[in-house]
Amino acid sequence: MTKASKIAITVAIIFAIFILLIVTAIGIFKWNVDKKPHVIDEKSLTIAGENYTVTLIQVGDPDFPFGATTARVELRLDGKKIDSFTADVAHDGAILSPKSWDVCIHDERTGDIAVTLFGSEQEPDTHIFFLSLRID
Repeated sequence: MTKASKIAITVAIIFAIFILLIVTAIGIFKWNVDKKPHVIDEKSLTIAGENYTVTLIQVGDPDFPFGATTARVELRLDGKKIDSFTADVAHDGAILSPKSWDVCIHDERTGDIAVTLFGSEQEPDTHIFFLSLRID
């Protein structure tokens, strides 16, 4: 192997490592923008002696420049996730806050839980966790 070919191989390896680092940095940035979950707020409820926690999670950042924000809401019973849903919140490109939602008992008899999401560019969006239909 000549000296010139050794130099060419070394340059190619350095270039490949450089490209790999750039691709990795772009992937990490894209994951942080599109997919990284941010816990915004948690609310606790006790229904029929059981401790439920409802968590509002922002998934990624709002769509650029003034788009919707993806929200995931999780329902946990004694720390174990039992149900969830995902919805877009139209709020003029703003991040979610504790004021972006409300949680209440929808039906006292069955213990169903209502979650309402609020955005400045949408009507209130209500989702119900039907505990009465839950199968253990």
